[in-house]
Amino acid sequence: MTSEDIIRISHLSSGMEIDLSDIQTAVKNLGKLQRFDDVQIFAENGIDNSVILYIEVSELPTLNKLSFEGNKKIS
Repeated sequence: MTSEDIIRISHLSSGMEIDLSDIQTAVKNLGKLQRFDDVQIFAENGIDNSVILYIEVSELPTLNKLSFEGNKKIS
């Protein structure tokens, strides 16, 4: 998943005014995907009373291969 996808799904965008409920909604939207083990949003003071947000996600591992061995055919 790209950083652009994460931003789009979070419904946060550059230049918008946000409050705590917007951040909670962003975490909830990303959590609904069930693709992340952890979602965190960090804030840093910017210039001219702005805030820089960082969204950090830890993706769940993906299943690459599934095989069944030693099973008998059931009729």
